[in-house]
Amino acid sequence: MKPLRLLPSLFFLVLFSCKEVAPAPGVGDQLKGGAWLTLSQSYRYYDASGQLVHEEVDSSGTLFDFDGYRVTISYGTGTTTQCLYTLLESNGRSYIELTRDGLLQTYEITSIGDSVMSWSTEAEEAECPDSGSKTAGHATTTTRFSRQ
Repeated sequence: MKPLRLLPSLFFLVLFSCKEVAPAPGVGDQLKGGAWLTLSQSYRYYDASGQLVHEEVDSSGTLFDFDGYRVTISYGTGTTTQCLYTLLESNGRSYIELTRDGLLQTYEITSIGDSVMSWSTEAEEAECPDSGSKTAGHATTTTRFSRQ
């Protein structure tokens, strides 16, 4: 009988001690029910020593329309797609995870306000465009948005 008395205590200990990743407070309120247009996407590729080896900037004008936990993405070509998204916070940083067709993409929300927002993501050993098959040590993608 003694082990059964400890079970509720163990449950609450596990439940409240494993809070490494939590929903991002406040960020969801700014995203939900809103449309955001990409102003620019910058791609930066770095070699193994950290030197910038290639950079591209795209101003595609893609529209992200957030509704509940679903986002509809409308590209400039007229194509649309839908994703599910989750907002998380870890170590004082906010993240958005987009899930589409079983693929998960995670972006750090580096800034968000009433009218502008920025996301960033990094990839290790990314293929560098315009360099044949040369692989960059790492690459960063930064997306800037404006509220519509």
